[in-house]
Amino acid sequence: MKKLIVLISLVFLLSIIFIACNKDSANGESTVRNALTAYYSVNQSDYDYYKKMTKGATDSEFADFNKSYETNSKKFEQYLSDKSYNDFYNSRISYLRIDKAYKNNVFVEIKSLTITKERENKKEKTIGYDYKLQLKQTNKDTKKTNIVTKNGTMTVINKDGHWKVVDIIS
Repeated sequence: MKKLIVLISLVFLLSIIFIACNKDSANGESTVRNALTAYYSVNQSDYDYYKKMTKGATDSEFADFNKSYETNSKKFEQYLSDKSYNDFYNSRISYLRIDKAYKNNVFVEIKSLTITKERENKKEKTIGYDYKLQLKQTNKDTKKTNIVTKNGTMTVINKDGHWKVVDIIS
């Protein structure tokens, strides 16, 4: 009897996972959500990375410097189209996105995020989303919090069954 309950529970869980995966392949909303969360969240490891990148590197540190940059940039590759990733990589956004938070001495996390599907181009396999998010900024030292609102637009494209960001306008 226990095996039957475990088997039924497992089938139920796999069904839920399958439905969730199919829902994402029907639209790119979770790609938008995950990309925005990765982009706007700033914590201590982001601070450490930012300091390393802005300090620069001596000849002996250059390999480590490049490896750190590539590793941190790669975190965003899963969300971006090839062209968007190349632009992201070449413009150094993986650490420049941290600049304002670092200079204001705040950690940032998403407090709320609303995503609205605004347009779809079936021929080009793209969907445009508008988003509105609230960022909770917490001062690293005083722990005082501040809420900042951001609005923007993000377009995703379906390439081989995977949604990828092609542009962001904020």
